Amino acid sequence: MKRRLEQQLKSWHDSNSERRPLLINGVRQSGKTWLLKEFAQTCYENSVHVSFDVEKRVASYFDESISPQRIVQLLEAEYQKKIVPGKTLLILDEIQSCERALTSLKYFAEDAPEYHVAAA
Repeated sequence: MKRRLEQQLKSWHDSNSERRPLLINGVRQSGKTWLLKEFAQTCYENSVHVSFDVEKRVASYFDESISPQRIVQLLEAEYQKKIVPGKTLLILDEIQSCERALTSLKYFAEDAPEYHVAAA
């Protein structure tokens, strides 16, 4: 199963046309976060991992405008990492804890498909 999931993630990574944010669903404690972190290590130069359960302040970034450019700027400042399209995986973990972050995925898909965003 691990191999199949890794192949699906690699296919998503390699797709160039109209990349949409990746949303991984599953029961709690089933390895979704581990899988995304492992994927980031093997396929990207770096990653930014946002855990909405732990980092409540970051959830407030989604209270106002959820334009991808604004969100990326705020996350770069918060984590002191440059989010480079195609080279950085933005992991939005426990996204169900922040409804506006879930809504922001629509705008990443429409307005900023160059960013690689994965949510669990």
